[in-house]
Amino acid sequence: KLIDFEKVLYKAEPDRNGNMTIGVGHWIQPYEQSKYEGRKISDEEVYTLLGKDLLNCDLDLRTGIDEKIYCK
Repeated sequence: KLIDFEKVLYKAEPDRNGNMTIGVGHWIQPYEQSKYEGRKISDEEVYTLLGKDLLNCDLDLRTGIDEKIYCK
């Protein structure tokens, strides 16, 4: 499971590569830093971030490979 691998972080923490993350492996972008700095996020925010990240990954896959291969 993704959550078992990534853990759920309710506060921003650096990952093993030093990138600030929150939620379930959400990489905090520079424009998001002030939004998450020094505060705890809710379960709803954790899973909203995860859902958005998964949708973005799906879109990247769809645009990066042929649709016929994607749909197999």
